[in-house]
Amino acid sequence: MIKQSIISIFAGLTLLLTSCDKYLDVKPKGYTIPEKFTDYEKLLNNLSLTRAVSAYPNWLTDDVQTGVENDVSKSARYNSYSAFKLRMYRFESGQIMDMGAQDSQWEPSYQHIYVYNTVINNIMNVTDATDKEKRRLRAEAQVGRAFEYMILVNLYAKHYDPATANTDLGVPLVLSEDINTTYERVSVAAIYEQVKKDLDAATPDLSDKVPNNFHPTKA
Repeated sequence: MIKQSIISIFAGLTLLLTSCDKYLDVKPKGYTIPEKFTDYEKLLNNLSLTRAVSAYPNWLTDDVQTGVENDVSKSARYNSYSAFKLRMYRFESGQIMDMGAQDSQWEPSYQHIYVYNTVINNIMNVTDATDKEKRRLRAEAQVGRAFEYMILVNLYAKHYDPATANTDLGVPLVLSEDINTTYERVSVAAIYEQVKKDLDAATPDLSDKVPNNFHPTKA
């Protein structure tokens, strides 16, 4: 009886694991899983990747002015702006964003990095393009990732100081498209080292000429 129960349990587990494998093999409808060179090329042609810096950091400068509470221009009234903008406008120290609020710089930058990581880590596995084409696309993604990290480390960390860069906290360094990976906030120096590493690796494989200004050239 016990033997039969054990056999039944193993049979059930085998069936369950087989079902899971079949389920994971099913491609979701309406979504394209990158498999071909053109799939990865389209990822880098996404218009959102050309967005560099959100406008709100301007509120940390002297370039933005707002009117009094009863300003005739309603759009310029002091009390019409979001709390996080007013905190920056007043140069308040401490937390800027409310808990749970969306950061229109941080989140898009890491979304872009996710796309670049996907290309960098997988493009060389496709079989429908030449080695030169694949290396060129990987290089363009490396430049994009370097750019995003240069923006992030300058907006969310201390500016580079050779005396303290190795201990100053930078931003999380994410080099994998695996969303289950543990993210580590590394030093300012580590971010700059990664930026330089990506650019050095990309330079030999970049093209001298590109179809439009949204693609980085060797120059």
